[in-house]
Amino acid sequence: MLLWFRYCPTFFARRQSSLVSTQRYKRRQSHEMLRVSLILTAALLAELTRAGHFLNADGTPHDPYHDLHLPHDPPLYPTLDRVPDTAFSCEGRDWGLHADTEAYCQAFHLCQDHLVRSFLCPNGTLFHQQFKVCDQFYNVRCGVSLEDL
Repeated sequence: MLLWFRYCPTFFARRQSSLVSTQRYKRRQSHEMLRVSLILTAALLAELTRAGHFLNADGTPHDPYHDLHLPHDPPLYPTLDRVPDTAFSCEGRDWGLHADTEAYCQAFHLCQDHLVRSFLCPNGTLFHQQFKVCDQFYNVRCGVSLEDL
């Protein structure tokens, strides 16, 4: 007896209308969420393309570190354009890569009983004797034995 309202046409119409409006509301909300997520994604991509840097007037990334520390006289690191002639010798050295302390560790050499080849790290980097890579100048202590690191 209590179920008579289920068969009432007015009840079905109201219920159907309620379901349709609920579906519209959910669809509208999902579209709104999609729109917000697209805007946030676009903002994130725009920030990533700048890599978190503020841009100078000419469009280059602003690096506050260099404002604070450069230019120095004398510079903090060498800026060589070619491997200099030094007294470096592979005599008595193991096979492998070795930093040239006379070139302030910007140059390094490949030794295999004799000097095979010489290389130059890019400006702003020095040869890290322990890890055998060109690393940022502030990470390298040129001429310091590995025991001190």
